[in-house]
Amino acid sequence: MQKLKQQQLYLQNQYHVTVNFIAFDLTKEDATDFIIEQIDNWNIPIDFLVNNAGFNECGLFSQTDIGSTSCFFLKNNAY
Repeated sequence: MQKLKQQQLYLQNQYHVTVNFIAFDLTKEDATDFIIEQIDNWNIPIDFLVNNAGFNECGLFSQTDIGSTSCFFLKNNAY
C-alpha cells in the first residue's frame, strides 16, 4: 500500500492531477461491487481508469492453474 501512496503523491505533484487508488483483493466475490461503490462514493468524473491487477501467474498458458486462470477471466469480464 505504501508504494501506491508514493506513486499517488508523485503523480499528483508531477502532473497536478487528482489520483485515487483502490487496493482490494480481486479474487473476492464482491470485488466488482466494492470497486464500483468506491468510485461512486468519490462522486468525481473518471478520465482514466487503470487496472494494474495481477495474479502472479507466469509460464505457458497451458501449464497454469485452471482455477486461478478462470477466476482471472471471470473478474475481468464481469462488465
